[in-house]
Amino acid sequence: TDCYVWSDAQPFNRPYSARTRQGEVAHRAWAKAGLLQSWDLRMAAMDKIAELIRTDNFGAVVFNSEAWPQKGYFDFELEPDEILEDPANQKPIPCASRKTFDKYRDVRCWTDGVPALGYKFYSIKKGNMPDGESVTWTDADASVEGRYYRLQLDPHSGAISHLIDKETGKDLVNSQTGYLMNEYLYVSGGDPIHGHSDNRLLSAAPTLPIPNLTINRQTMTETPEVRRYPWGTVITIHTRAINTPQIVTSITLSEMNKLITIQNEVSKTSTLKKEGVYFAYPFAVQKPRVLYQDATAWVNPETDMLPGANRQWFTTQGGVFVNGQDENVGLVTVDAPLVTFEDINRGLWPDSIGIRQGTVFSYVMNNYWYVDTPAQQGGTFTFRYALTSGRDLSMSEVSRIAAEQRTGLPTIRHAHKQWKQILPETGAGLLSASPGVDILTIRPGFEPDTYLIRIHNAAAQAVEAKLHFSLLDLSAAYLGSALGERIGPVNWNAREIAVPMAQYDVKTLVVRLKGLPE
Repeated sequence: TDCYVWSDAQPFNRPYSARTRQGEVAHRAWAKAGLLQSWDLRMAAMDKIAELIRTDNFGAVVFNSEAWPQKGYFDFELEPDEILEDPANQKPIPCASRKTFDKYRDVRCWTDGVPALGYKFYSIKKGNMPDGESVTWTDADASVEGRYYRLQLDPHSGAISHLIDKETGKDLVNSQTGYLMNEYLYVSGGDPIHGHSDNRLLSAAPTLPIPNLTINRQTMTETPEVRRYPWGTVITIHTRAINTPQIVTSITLSEMNKLITIQNEVSKTSTLKKEGVYFAYPFAVQKPRVLYQDATAWVNPETDMLPGANRQWFTTQGGVFVNGQDENVGLVTVDAPLVTFEDINRGLWPDSIGIRQGTVFSYVMNNYWYVDTPAQQGGTFTFRYALTSGRDLSMSEVSRIAAEQRTGLPTIRHAHKQWKQILPETGAGLLSASPGVDILTIRPGFEPDTYLIRIHNAAAQAVEAKLHFSLLDLSAAYLGSALGERIGPVNWNAREIAVPMAQYDVKTLVVRLKGLPE
């Protein structure tokens, strides 16, 4: 659709009118239809590739759409007496049942490497799948140990009060800010006051009043549940807050890589009162410097903003990098692109921003804008995050984690079909890129057997980008315009292209492939 609105022009004045309700239903339907169509397209493409794998076995085919090999979790459904085995070594892979249904299990598994822009096949065999070991929550101050992190929850709110990086011994939670990690903040207030029809939440006009806001905290409603699996430990916490009858938080401490993943399932009540919703991430680093991931570059809000630019909230492509003298932290916000730094949005419209504490707020929801958007937001919402840390953690690493968390490792069941099978059983990849280089687009070119490949240097320094082709040979390659017209030469051979790129550069290559299979 080319329509930029989600609702009626005056949703607060007539929130239940036919025009408002029909407009919102239509726009949600368009969004859902787009999601389903893209999902169906991806599933059909995955199935076409899975049919070509050279095996008669039933199994799971795990796909990686990124330009580098991926390790990570994938979800799958198996019968109660089935396991997954790696055909490369005939050994079971780390899997565990998360939920058991009448005749099947919902399992989560760990793959130790899916080739870049490729797949990995795992055979289905008979065997016993572990359910995960329940761990008793001993007392309110109990901590949970993983391979890389030790975590402690606040006994009242259920948010993370301490998160120890076991490699550095550093507690990543800055308790002096007054916030806890992954703490749900429901901000009430912001309604018109003192006879004004508006306030400074939406306008920097100095004649408007500053809004009176109240931060309401979450409280824990049940004893946390802890379960250990072959690939990590999962802590499940139930909390609630004003206008939020239930928040179910799942925190996974991975045993396989230095990463924490967090999923918040938020059940929220609709209201026409002004509201803002955040998740707080107060990071404890010395002399912090915060950068957020834009479409093609990392942006420093203290130094990179033009005069008059908005400094109350920022839009990230997924990653936030907190650089300190003693530790670096990477935060990925998968579902909610808005963030604020140091404080929530209070309608102050500052001319500059000073990073003093390194606190990041994921700004997940508000109904402050009064035109063309829904006046109230209720239902169930999912907000996912990933977090890692280390003295040598780089922005390029955070960029890759952000991409992996957004795309995941989609998996499809494989069944033997009577097609000509040409792909190896153990897995294969089409194309990989050197570290720090992303492949943004691959599409057919205008000439036969040609493809346009758009690449991006995600690093803050110049690199020589290299693309390696694993399954097919090149017969030609050149530098192209955005539309694919030839504009210059590149260094290439039958299996590799090398091209210099400046920091955050985007370039388009056109390649001709030789010997494409029918």
